[in-house]
Amino acid sequence: MTTSTVKNLSGNYIINSTLVTINGNLVVTGNTTSVQSTNTIIVDNIVTLNGNVGPSTSPTLNAAIEINRGSSANVQIRWNEAYDKWQITNNGSLFGNIATTGNIDITGLTIYDTANVVTLYSGAVSSGKTGLYVDNSTVSQQELISKNAAISYSIIFG
Repeated sequence: MTTSTVKNLSGNYIINSTLVTINGNLVVTGNTTSVQSTNTIIVDNIVTLNGNVGPSTSPTLNAAIEINRGSSANVQIRWNEAYDKWQITNNGSLFGNIATTGNIDITGLTIYDTANVVTLYSGAVSSGKTGLYVDNSTVSQQELISKNAAISYSIIFG
């Protein structure tokens, strides 16, 4: 039987070496773990976040990968526990759901082409109708998408 020896060291220590190899498991206990490297290679194909949530514990905290953007707002891709949905932000504060089951939730959002010519959105227009609309900015026209409107949109705008 192998016994462990505990060494208590006071102060800070720096190991200067070209390469340090640890054969076996490495456990780091503390509040912050910092890795300062130019390239980080992780061989494992699954990285687990919230790894301390036990199998009988109901999850309550969101988990995310965040990108620090300096003077611009940080962005994230996250799992939102309150909604059980994957979400993404491009501005650091407004999150949109990522469609994973074939349904796209565009509540409060718009879908547009990269040239910003055609926009799809849900809501109401001045005519008082509500539903899914197409807006073609080249002709300043909004049209409710219905069976008839979709056919006329296809004929008029191609």
